[in-house]
Amino acid sequence: MVKKKQHPLNGLLNATVSFFRGNRHDSPQADTDPDNSHSYPADLTWEEFQLLVSEAFRLQGHGVTFVGGYSDDDGVEMMLNTNDQTCLVQCKLWKASSVDVEDVHELYRAMTTNLANAGFMVSFGRFTSTARAFAVQRNIYLIEGSELVDMIKQAKLSIVRNAAI
Repeated sequence: MVKKKQHPLNGLLNATVSFFRGNRHDSPQADTDPDNSHSYPADLTWEEFQLLVSEAFRLQGHGVTFVGGYSDDDGVEMMLNTNDQTCLVQCKLWKASSVDVEDVHELYRAMTTNLANAGFMVSFGRFTSTARAFAVQRNIYLIEGSELVDMIKQAKLSIVRNAAI
């Protein structure tokens, strides 16, 4: 069931409050990185995750449009528009410990169908070497683990600052 979309700033504020309230962590173990040291917040919901990722991209100067539903299996969730460039964002395997080439290929098919210039795949886990090799050749940027944690931290700080204003 697809939930009604809420105003992104309200959702982002709720996501930040929820995250700071709980802040429990579990560590997914990637099959390609047994020393995987980053973790995802266990109490972070799918909606909160999407909203935090969208805020992180907004902070980088992208215009963000939600195109998917609030479900972790809808494929592409966001479209980024910057300087007449269109990029697609897929977050569907956000809690996966490992993301393989078939998943990255799915994003590439969506990019081709939508005539997108680039794509971003976001996961707290690790991408396999075959996924990395496929992505490099097709203008797909893989955001994983600690890089994703840093993006989300910046998004949460932005939300807190905006809420204080």
